[in-house]
Parts: sequence; structure tokens; C-alpha cells
Amino acid sequence: MRYLFLISLLFSNTACIGVKSEDTTPPIVDIQSANIYSVAAPLAQLGYFKGELKQAKLTEVEIALKSFQRDIPVAETGLLNETIWNKLNNVKLTPALAAELSDLETEVPFLKEDESVFAIEKIDCKSPHEAFVLFYKGQLQKVQNDQAQITVTERYALWYDRRHEGVVETDYWCIPRKGFCASPIQFSDWGGKLKHGEPSNFNKTWTLATRLVDIPSLITNATQEHCQFSDSVTPPEITSTSTHPLANDWPLTIINRFISKNHYLRPNFEQVKTTLNQITDIEALNHYLKSLDPYSKYLPKEQNDFYKQRGHQQQVGLGVNILVKNDNLLVVPIDNGPAYRAGLKKPRYLMTLNDKKIVATDFSTFSFLTQLSSGTRIPLLVSEEDKTKKTKKYTVTVAPFKNISVEYIKEGKHQLIRIHRFYDGETAQLLKTYLLKTIKQGKDIIIDLRYCPGGSLFEAIDAVSLFLPPDLEIGALKNVSQTQPLISIPGQIVKNQTIYVWTSPFTASAAEFFGEVLQHYNQNAEIVGTRTQGKCLSQQMFEFEEGSALKLTVFEIGDPDKLPCEGIGMTPDVEISPENILDNRHFLSKTK
Repeated sequence: MRYLFLISLLFSNTACIGVKSEDTTPPIVDIQSANIYSVAAPLAQLGYFKGELKQAKLTEVEIALKSFQRDIPVAETGLLNETIWNKLNNVKLTPALAAELSDLETEVPFLKEDESVFAIEKIDCKSPHEAFVLFYKGQLQKVQNDQAQITVTERYALWYDRRHEGVVETDYWCIPRKGFCASPIQFSDWGGKLKHGEPSNFNKTWTLATRLVDIPSLITNATQEHCQFSDSVTPPEITSTSTHPLANDWPLTIINRFISKNHYLRPNFEQVKTTLNQITDIEALNHYLKSLDPYSKYLPKEQNDFYKQRGHQQQVGLGVNILVKNDNLLVVPIDNGPAYRAGLKKPRYLMTLNDKKIVATDFSTFSFLTQLSSGTRIPLLVSEEDKTKKTKKYTVTVAPFKNISVEYIKEGKHQLIRIHRFYDGETAQLLKTYLLKTIKQGKDIIIDLRYCPGGSLFEAIDAVSLFLPPDLEIGALKNVSQTQPLISIPGQIVKNQTIYVWTSPFTASAAEFFGEVLQHYNQNAEIVGTRTQGKCLSQQMFEFEEGSALKLTVFEIGDPDKLPCEGIGMTPDVEISPENILDNRHFLSKTK
């Protein structure tokens, strides 16, 4: 997940930083100025941060924070708000950890000659809460007195609004507003005088080494001092956006901008505007989005909240994943979850849930899944085949369960490594653990992707890199204006072992990419199953302040040959008929 854009690295992996205070809880917008160790220490005490405190990296701390947020549960933002900050401040550290934290917090960051740095060029105070910032990236030449001489190589604009949380890394003038909105700019923009590769002097206190990767802290502290912001912040009012039909103040201009600037096809602004001006309800909006690609969609607040809740690691519910392919719904039990304990131990086709038929396109038929209370008994009617009258009913008692992304399943003399979904910061590590266990046992490796609809593409890259040498160009992200290569990372642990990858029509997106890369680069890998779904488009969520979201396809994923794969799917080396995709024994008979 380190390959896309520089700004993603700067902000997505730094937003968890906060101010730690022994006596008071700082306002939300000020929390990002804390020392990284102040956040890592309580997360380490709780078992979320696993590394050495003094070697804490911002990427690792953000992953730990997201896992903590998932378990509470709250939204997995990777950001600190007042609630999270209070919880972390109340964690009692061991004496040894507290002493180590104290030592690290007293260390003063220093600059080294010839290292990469960020330097603020200008801060323009816009209101009691906002500032416009220009800054550079470059190479530090020397430090003398209060000046840092830097050879500049890149330039950025950033809008800081301390009333908001969140980060946008592609647009310095982002709507809806976030805490930090930034994007690369030309050296000549806003009267810029410097040229690429030209040395210039900057204020030392406005300069930070990129190894610290903490632009939000630098900007928060610099603007606080320069603009003399008050300590208190009045949060901005949040206006609601109605649905069915669209309200008169529906932000069509904003949606137009999102679509024309971010959709991978970059549709013409005026053409999009003409279409959107004729739209009066959500159904019409989604009909238009579907004309752009199959996956772009507007999600009202209730739906957006539903899918975020279903993504939490700790949940209260039935302990199942529900997968959709055309009119078929597959219910996949989580190991030792409520459904598993009720007797549903293997994936089955879902006929009815709570005595009602679930329609994937009708949110009202399944919205109750995130509103269940512990102890509630819910009947599930399932079948071994997608079109059969032979069914079986299980009554599941709702209870808390852990929605893990990878399972290690014993099947006769074999062990299956089943990947349910590629979750950032989790799946690759769990996969590595189970791979090492399988290798130690001297068994063939079986990766079960039959029930994996995808997840994080970058986590899939981390996971497949366990099978590959580093620095291989294994694919690409494309839109109409650019192609970004995807590169394997160091960490290969599987070299000569035989690998079987099981697939089904439910295998999609990041899971397909994982399988295609193995099929292309690892001669010991064999794909067993059916042709996969053929989803090779990558989406990004653009959330509105009132909680709804626009899910847009922002990239097309190129396969290892850099060719489009949307709608094609992965072809297996050993084909299994669709009626046998749930039968482990049938797959094992072909896995030899």
C-alpha cells in the first residue's frame, strides 16, 4: 500500500497523530499535533501495536489505531477524535513502557544534511479556523542558524480547516471540506518564484524530515502559531441531505465535480452537469452512475453506515458473510461464530433469512442485519444447491463474534487457508502465519478464495508478495490520464512449495488480482475452480458531512500483462463445474 501517490503517503498514513495531555482533553482538531509515541504506547499496552515503541512508523500506528477503532466499535478513520483520545489517555501503562514513552517524548526531532524534507513556504490565514498553505518537498543541503537550505523538487497546496476531521489527498479545494485537503501544484502557481532543482532558504521551524512523515503536525503547529488561532473550536454545522426524492438544496454541483474529476473515465463536466440537472431522485442518480460503470453508486446515510458496520472486526450478529452473484446469495459461516455454533458449518445458498427472502438490490430486506440484539433467534433456510427444493433450517442466536479475514480450516489430511476478505493491515499477516505453519508441516499450500469478494487491493499486493521476489511489476492502476504500476514488496516466504488456489463465481476484485498474479508469476501455482467474477475496477468512497457517500470507480486494474481484465475473469488451470463449488472433497480430488 505504499505505491500510489505521495500525498496518500503523507496524509493517509499520518492522520492518527494526536496531542496527549495529562490534564485536559484537547479539541479534536488539535489532536493531530501529538507525538507518534504518545499514540503508539497505549495501543501497544492494549496489544494493537506490536513493534518496538522507539521504531514506531506512522503506517503501523495507523493500522493499529484502525484495529482499535474496529473493536470498540467506531468508524475506522485512522484519526483521533475526543472519544478515542480519552480512551487512549486512560490506558494504564506498565512502568517500563511509561518510562520508555517519557524518554521518547523528550527527544527533539533533528534535521540531517542530504535527507528528504518538507518545508512550508507560505501560510495565509483565511478565518479564525482556516489557513491556506503552500509547501515544498526537497533535499536538505545545510542548516545554518534558523534557516534550512533546501533543493526543492515538488510543490503542494493545502487547505487546513481545524473544524473538520479527515484528509483528502487529491484536491486542495475539497468539497465537502476536510481537516486537510491537499494536492500537487505547479511551481509557477500562486506567484511561485522557485524552479525545480533550485536551492532556497526556508524557516527551520517550518521544516520537517520526510522520515517523520508528519505534515499534519507541522502544519497544525505552524498555523496555530502564525494565525494565532484560539484554543476553542466551534464545530461546523452539519446540514442533512434528504433522499427519495432529492431535496432542493441537493449538492449536484459537488457530485458533478466528484464525478468529472475522479471517475476513471473522466466524463466531461458539462455533459455530466446536463444529466444531473435532470435528476430528481436517488434512483435516477444511481441509474446514471450505473451507465458509467457497474459499481459506482450513491449510498444514503443508512446504507453507508450499514456497510461500514459490516466491515468491523467485532460485531454482534449471525456470524456470517453474505455473498451475491446475480440472483444467488451465499451464506458463509465464520468459524466458531453464532451460525457455526448453531450447526451451519459450511457455506450454503441462502433461501430465506428471518423467514423472508433477501433481495440484494432492495436494502430494506437486509438492513436489519446491523440492528440485531444479542439473544435474538433468527431462522436461516439454506440449500446445498442454488436452485433446489431440498432445504434445511438453522435457528441462530444472535451474539458477538469476531469477523476475521483469514481462517485455517482442517479438511481431512489437508489444511485450507480461507481468505474471506483482504483487510488492510490484517490479511497479509494472518496469511503469513498460516503459510509458515503449513510449510513447517510439509504440506501443499491450499488458498481458498471461493468466498472472497475482494477488499483492499493494496493488502492483496502485500499478501501475494509472500509468494514473489520483490520489485516485480505485477499490475497497474489506470485512468484516462495516467498509469500507475503496482509493485511486489519484500517478504517472500514461499519459494518451492506447490500452491493450489481455489476459485468460484463469487471470487472477485482483489481476490482475482491475487490469483492472477500467482498464476502469472509462480510456476508452482495452480488455479482450481471456476472462472471468477471479472471485477477489475477499483472504487473510492467520497463521504458527505451528513453521512451519505458517493462510491466512484476511480481506477481500472490492469492484470500482470498490463491488459484490462474487467468483465473477463480468471481462467482456472483445473476446471470445476459450478454445481460442485461448495464441495471441498471434490476440490481436493482435483488438488493433486
